[in-house]
Amino acid sequence: MQAAPIGVDIMRFYRANLGAIRAQEARDHRFAVAPARPSAAAAHRHARGAWADDGFSANADWGRQVVWVILGACAYAAASAFDYRRLRPIALALYAGMLLLLLAVHLVGHTALGARRWLSVAGFPLEPSELSKLLLVVVLAAYLSRSDRVSWRTFGAALLLAAPPLCLVLTQPDLVPRS
Repeated sequence: MQAAPIGVDIMRFYRANLGAIRAQEARDHRFAVAPARPSAAAAHRHARGAWADDGFSANADWGRQVVWVILGACAYAAASAFDYRRLRPIALALYAGMLLLLLAVHLVGHTALGARRWLSVAGFPLEPSELSKLLLVVVLAAYLSRSDRVSWRTFGAALLLAAPPLCLVLTQPDLVPRS
């Protein structure tokens, strides 16, 4: 069985959602007079859903994307040159900071894409749960490297170290209604 060309899929979506697309165009403040036929742009806006208007759109301009790629490459180069053993003395402070960031999401978190998982730092979205994955690896590595052998007691303590961040991430409010 051969897959339908992409244009056929778009037309099927367009036909199936024609009423909703027309209703969206009628409500859309960008049209002074609703066109007689829905436009492809309206179909695209309808397909993206309402969450696309909250500032986290994948359609950001190319200039910003290039800047982020360059910043990511610089961060990669800096992380490669950094001696990770220097993190061992500050592992406890990193752990405390990670827990504070995860708690801040519950208190002052920003809602986007149907969930409250982001903080706004200097106008940029920060998802502490993603950062906490890296920090938890550093903290657990610092803890487990204290001894030559890992006993069951040490392993259990490592699990207890991982439990608070895990609970804070799992209890982050998911605001998408479930049916």
